[in-house]
Amino acid sequence: RNACGSSPRTELQALTEERKRGIFCWLMCRIVGGLGPFSSQKMTDLLLASNWSLKKQATHARKRTGGKAGEGRLNTDGWGICMWMADGSGAATPILFKDFLSAAIDTNFDAACACPNRGFLAHIRAKNPGSEVQRQSCQPFRVDVGGVTLAFAHNGNISHGDDCRRLLSHLYAGIPEESKAAKHFAQETLCLDSGVLYAVYLDCYGRRREECAPSTSAARVLALSMSDTLDRVYQAVQHTQARGVSLLNIVVSDGENMVASRVAMEWSEEEARCTLASSDDPLQAIPASLYFSRHDTNNFLVASEPLHPSVSFDLVPPQHILLCTPGRGPSERWRVDLKGYSAPLTRRRRGAAPLHQPTTSKRPRRSLRSSPVC
Repeated sequence: RNACGSSPRTELQALTEERKRGIFCWLMCRIVGGLGPFSSQKMTDLLLASNWSLKKQATHARKRTGGKAGEGRLNTDGWGICMWMADGSGAATPILFKDFLSAAIDTNFDAACACPNRGFLAHIRAKNPGSEVQRQSCQPFRVDVGGVTLAFAHNGNISHGDDCRRLLSHLYAGIPEESKAAKHFAQETLCLDSGVLYAVYLDCYGRRREECAPSTSAARVLALSMSDTLDRVYQAVQHTQARGVSLLNIVVSDGENMVASRVAMEWSEEEARCTLASSDDPLQAIPASLYFSRHDTNNFLVASEPLHPSVSFDLVPPQHILLCTPGRGPSERWRVDLKGYSAPLTRRRRGAAPLHQPTTSKRPRRSLRSSPVC
């Protein structure tokens, strides 16, 4: 039983009934990612001190929707933060802190968020109905792949998760040998949408590292892997005809580059295919909110909602992938690309793992125009 006295099964039944009646009940986490350097004071201002801070969002998230009355703003089921901190040699060493306690009351969260660093990815969790509050489920997830440390965080859900997760869990063949732990983690925690997405991303990342030329930048590999991951989920929703909306706000960082997605997709009965979902209705929040900021030439931020009233944040357009890479000069410390995500073609990309059964839909899929480089 949870802190409110209800069992996971009761929560799951209530969620199912609400979805049958057309009431959307998404429990949304909060994400903040940064490319630095960040001083201790700046970290405190953004993540702890402000009324819009990540700590405040644990109990009063302003942009999160879903849940019953009084529950829509809570993100109290654990926290995590991966930081790239300078060591004695000047190199950046990734360190992961996380716990299942609420960030609103955990003093370790305050201590971790006040550490100076060169980049970070932080997450506060709102668990899905039926899942447990445990440290293993807290994000971000971290893994070392070929000397590169990746941190992964997800905000959202996979609609009709059981069927989609089982289908996606068979597509891990390309996970690098040193990342097999991700596969086992996803198999052991099949009820976690984020755990399965994490393993699928590592699968796509391993394939892309093998396929891409040695001259391909690390940032481009991150972005291509993100697109491949979204394609996999799209095909799984298409194959299972999963009703409801899948919300896929994903952020991945290697400490020097960061890629994020703001994407939503759903099965359309009328069109008999999976479509990219979008709505201007703030109560529906399709896709879930995601912002980015370049208020300081030395720092870049991506966040589920603005962190400080004095910091300017721009909303990432719906159905877009954002890529941030180091710039070439002091006036362009960070270069930001925004590219529209469109539904994958019927034929699979080279090296992509097949689904068990091909899609039967032959209708043309809607594509989105790419936005110009910011």
